[in-house]
Amino acid sequence: MSSKLTHDKHMNILLVDDDPIFLKLASSYLTRTGYTVRCTESGKKCLESIDNGDMPDIIIMDYMMPEMNGIETLDELHSNDLTKHIPVIITSIHDEDEKLLEAQSHKAFGYFYKGSSLDELSIKIIRIVNEHKLCFNL
Repeated sequence: MSSKLTHDKHMNILLVDDDPIFLKLASSYLTRTGYTVRCTESGKKCLESIDNGDMPDIIIMDYMMPEMNGIETLDELHSNDLTKHIPVIITSIHDEDEKLLEAQSHKAFGYFYKGSSLDELSIKIIRIVNEHKLCFNL
């Protein structure tokens, strides 16, 4: 079996962050990489978007947001049979083990420190999607 990571160019990513600069940078980068990217600025709007039928293949979501933070939104996603399978990467400006462990304990598929290169985010997406496909035999 090959360990080669494959990139699914037809993947729909929902990017959720209250920081418009990060949304623009990450969205532009991921779009140039070949993904279809939609953006929203809060956990509440993320859930509303999904309720309206815009089901993403993966969600990249900020840890700290007003109204509903990333962990609370993640818990809501996992409590719904229609969305509990969606891989979620939690992002943060904090590079702390505590935040990483909290994200993992709430079943996030990954954690991305915003001080890292967006290339690292792309690699995380590819790995998570490939692992997710293996787990669900997709």
